[in-house]
Amino acid sequence: MRIALPLFDCQATIKRCIHSNRPNVVVVQLGDLAFQQSAKALADKLGLRCERSPVSENAPPRVLSTFLSEQLKGFQFALLFRENKLCIQELGVKTAGPISADFVTGAQDYKRRHGNMADSPLFRALRSGAGLPLSRRRILDATGGFGKDAFAIASRGCEVTVLEANPIVHALLDDAWQRALADPSVGHIAERMTVLHTDALDYMSRHWPASPPDAVDSPPNADSPPPPDVVYIDPMYPDSKKQKAS
Repeated sequence: MRIALPLFDCQATIKRCIHSNRPNVVVVQLGDLAFQQSAKALADKLGLRCERSPVSENAPPRVLSTFLSEQLKGFQFALLFRENKLCIQELGVKTAGPISADFVTGAQDYKRRHGNMADSPLFRALRSGAGLPLSRRRILDATGGFGKDAFAIASRGCEVTVLEANPIVHALLDDAWQRALADPSVGHIAERMTVLHTDALDYMSRHWPASPPDAVDSPPNADSPPPPDVVYIDPMYPDSKKQKAS
C-alpha cells in the first residue's frame, strides 16, 4: 500500500466552513415541494435548523446571499437546493455564489472529456511503482472533499472508495455522486465509486488493524473490503497568515 499526496487546493468558502471552530449553518427551504422536503430531511439528518425562505431559487447569487443574510442573522452558511443541486452559500453582501459538487456538468465534466489527465501529477503518482496497471488498482481517497480527484481516478477505470469526515462536505459530495449515478453519460464512472461518511483513520483501523512491528500481520476483519493498493490524501489546510498577506 502506498500513500499519494497531491498538489491541489480547495474552495476558500469550504475551507472557512470546515476550519471554523463551530460554523453556524442553517438549511434553507427554497423552490418546489420536493426540494423543500429534501431540505427538511437533510436538516433532520445533520441536526441543523431548517428555515423556509420566500426568495426565489432562481434569484441572482448576490441577491440570494444578501436576502438570506438579512433573513437569517447569526448564521454564516446556508445549505439549499438550487438548480436541482445541493449547494452551500456563504452568507453576506460580498460573498461567492452558491457552491456545489458536480460531476455531470461544468469544469469537472469538461476536464473528463477534453483534459489530458493521464499526464497530470496525480496520475503519475498513482502509476508509480510495480504492480497492477492503474485501471485495476483499488484506491482509497482518505479525504474526499468534493470528490473531483476521486471522480477523475474512477474515470480511468479504478475502483475508488471515497471517505469524507465532515458531515456538510459529505452531504454535498453525496448529492453530486447520486446525481452522477443517475446520469447516463457518467453513471458508469460513478458506479466505480463508493462514498462514505467516516473518518479515514477510524475506517482503516477498523478494517485493517495494524500489528506491532515484531508481530505477524493481523488478518482483516471478515466483513472488511480488500485493502487498497493506494491511499490518496488531499488535506484541506487553512490559509496561513503568510498566504493571506501575499
